[in-house]
Amino acid sequence: MEVLKEELSPDDFRSTKSNCIKYSRHDFIQLPYFTTDFEWKDYSPAVFRRILELNSIEYADYQLSICGDELLREVFFRENM
Repeated sequence: MEVLKEELSPDDFRSTKSNCIKYSRHDFIQLPYFTTDFEWKDYSPAVFRRILELNSIEYADYQLSICGDELLREVFFRENM
């Protein structure tokens, strides 16, 4: 197991971070739902990033996995049922 580069504090476990992806007008026309942005909240982002690092997962790959077109279509389709 990899050694931690720096200690995580109790505050790292309590923190949150709001994220928002805004789509351009071009993307909006191609999407099957009526929104131009997607928001989500990360809980304990420093802790989660450390978990990603320990598992050799790039943060950009993680974001794409939760914000890719296919997943967003499924989420919004279920909301509008």
